[in-house]
Amino acid sequence: MTIELTRDDGRRVAEVFEDDKTGNRTVSVFEQDVPLEAMEWLLSEVAARL
Repeated sequence: MTIELTRDDGRRVAEVFEDDKTGNRTVSVFEQDVPLEAMEWLLSEVAARL
């Protein structure tokens, strides 16, 4: 499963991917200088939904 952080225009800023088989999670960031608050939101969504 993947949870994404996107801009209003749909561009992906970051994502967290969880491997169904192993349960390992990885974070990919596609832009520089992502605000800390945005990353905190993404990680809190991951904790609640995955």
